[in-house]
Amino acid sequence: MSQCCPVCENKQDIQTIEDLKTYLILQCPHCGLSFTDPMDYTTEFYEAAYGPDGAPISSVEAGRIQRIVHGETSRDLFKKNFFRNVFRRYSLLRNVQCLTLNWLKKTVVPGARVLDIGCGSGAFLAALRDFGFTPVGMDVAQRPLEVLRTFGYEVYQGIVNDYPDAAPKPDVVTFFEVLEHLSNPVGFLKEIHQRFPNAAIVFSVPSPKRVGLLHGRELFDYPPHHFTRWTSSSIQTAVVAAGYSPPSIVYPHPGPLDFSGSGLWQWTKKWFLHSNKTRFSELSVAMESGIGEHSRFSVLIWAGKLLLYSPAIILRTFQGYSSTSLWVRAR
Repeated sequence: MSQCCPVCENKQDIQTIEDLKTYLILQCPHCGLSFTDPMDYTTEFYEAAYGPDGAPISSVEAGRIQRIVHGETSRDLFKKNFFRNVFRRYSLLRNVQCLTLNWLKKTVVPGARVLDIGCGSGAFLAALRDFGFTPVGMDVAQRPLEVLRTFGYEVYQGIVNDYPDAAPKPDVVTFFEVLEHLSNPVGFLKEIHQRFPNAAIVFSVPSPKRVGLLHGRELFDYPPHHFTRWTSSSIQTAVVAAGYSPPSIVYPHPGPLDFSGSGLWQWTKKWFLHSNKTRFSELSVAMESGIGEHSRFSVLIWAGKLLLYSPAIILRTFQGYSSTSLWVRAR
């Protein structure tokens, strides 16, 4: 076959592992990367996720962003708004983002400038601000950035080359679940290294060992959502090819969110809500809108997942499964 691996540029013995008619899923035997052919990427796909083309951001999505980034800081968490702030803001972070916050606290000076590429609705930006860092966001979708700016966040639309020349250079660049969406991932990493040569990078991609694969591959792991599927070997090849030192790669242990799609949880939720779809809809809208009276319901959700899934978490961890994302750091 004539296809070339976008990471190691190998052309030999490329295997077709899935035929999706419009796309082929190919696998490189050299670095282990799985990739699609063709790799069609458009920013319109991501802009559409926030509403119809040309329309302002919806009130629901704007309310969700407001709920994420606006509220008490971490210093106020143990006051009367504890439940509202902890479980409505920090529960929205991915486990790899929590790992990143802990790493930043230990290795980076307070006030350091952290650029989050693919910042979306701003959950990680809000956490960075609360922990004393200077958050900067970039995203290809304009609508969420408009809302984030109203809350004083420094955000820019576009990709690495769209970062303003006059803006201070970041100390750390993060990008969570971004690499698998790109048609030229090594080129993206090279752009970051060339533009910010002194910055460390911290990022994540979907883990090839994630628990969710026990139930089959998710729809979002196919094009046009994802164009690449990564392994430790392909990650290391890409990062070194971009000019960085060999990266640190971590497979986090699975947690409650990794089991949230299981039949056990769906049955429990249905029983808890007495099969009342109207009531469930009201609660869902309330939580999305940030109404405080239902914040304890969110706590019950999380506590219930933790209790239900603790045995499964322990078992799958011993079996070698990981959380949803693979966590990577490099300089």
